[in-house]
Amino acid sequence: MSSTTDGYGTITWWGFSPANDLHEVITSYSKAQNNTEEINILLVGSADARHIIKTISKFKNKQQKLHFYIEENSLELFARQLLFLRLAFESNDIMGAQEKAELYLEILGNVLLRNDSNDYISKKSTEFIDWITDLDKMHKSFPICDCSNLKFKERDQLEAIFKFWQNPNQEVFNVMNLWENRLRQFLGVRYDYRDNAYDWEYSMKLKDKASIVNWNDYKNWREYGVAFHIRDKSAYLISNKTLASGRIFMKEGERIPRRGYWGDIINSPFVTFGIESHEKTLFEQKNNVHVKSATDVAMFNVDTIMKDLADKENKTKISDNIQITFLPIGSTTNLHKKSKFTSKFNLVYFSNSMVHLLKEDLKSVFHPQGLLMVESTKFMVDLKPELHDEYTKKICTMAHNVNCQEVTSFKAEKDNYGLYSYQENCG
Repeated sequence: MSSTTDGYGTITWWGFSPANDLHEVITSYSKAQNNTEEINILLVGSADARHIIKTISKFKNKQQKLHFYIEENSLELFARQLLFLRLAFESNDIMGAQEKAELYLEILGNVLLRNDSNDYISKKSTEFIDWITDLDKMHKSFPICDCSNLKFKERDQLEAIFKFWQNPNQEVFNVMNLWENRLRQFLGVRYDYRDNAYDWEYSMKLKDKASIVNWNDYKNWREYGVAFHIRDKSAYLISNKTLASGRIFMKEGERIPRRGYWGDIINSPFVTFGIESHEKTLFEQKNNVHVKSATDVAMFNVDTIMKDLADKENKTKISDNIQITFLPIGSTTNLHKKSKFTSKFNLVYFSNSMVHLLKEDLKSVFHPQGLLMVESTKFMVDLKPELHDEYTKKICTMAHNVNCQEVTSFKAEKDNYGLYSYQENCG
């Protein structure tokens, strides 16, 4: 998933699986975790904060602390997650739950924004620049997040990203031109018949697994990069600069940096919040057609999360029980060298885009009753069955190499994730 013509791109702006309550996973499948004072979760490549906000919104154990450690392969993803978290914990006096949910989904999966949304990002960027250049100020203002482990160079680069978000010049990131260029690159000679390509991937791959995503919404996202139409369509005018990232291209032996849209143009962000919900009435059908859409499901889910988070903040200071630590880029390969991470993590999560970092050395970071959770390829719409099977085998082998055994049977084309338990005395 890394070539310039690949539909998934080289940066994972959103996850390829639905949001999970990770604390529930731990308490359901791991022994003796309810009596642990602190639950530590390592997220490698989670991309969009979906697991974090859902887990915190459902977290009820006031006697326990919940500590997330995040590693991504791009600083732009750290910047986006900080924005999502800041939005999720915005004071209700400033913004209500529904408005937060709308803004969250808009920033998450739309390449074009409303003016008000762009203004919010610019305003928060000013705040983030103050924080990232003064960590004491960050700790006082937003103690739930900790960036102190990041390298000075990484913090400097984050500052540059936030300054870019503030740039009012649309031409520095003309996302519609960039989106079209990606489509032309990916589809090649099929570009003039691209509706047929969209229809094939939707009808043959996505529809059976996520029928709540309707054809028109999927086609519109493939064509224009706007997934969640919550307001008037004509209101989406401003390029979403949080979806800009840099790449290095080689030309005649020279390394040339280039900013663009290098994310997913084939899978869609609907999968994150828009295809599953505890509210089953959202999936009612009439004449075999869904009454509601994936956007309706996503709005309900994120609105519920935002309400739950606001309710928690009213009752207790969330930062007393919750901590989110950003780890430097490339940390995963060195965690086993640091004694503070020995037997640390109750759950280690890998996205399918970063699971190649699941190496044998990592066995030392698992809690004696720890779990390994790996995102599947179920919703990767252009993968052939044999590639899903190959991924299943690959993940099982990698899990065994870190002394983890299957908790439930796993097939990458049918399950949202694979779950494994650490066996301390294995091997």
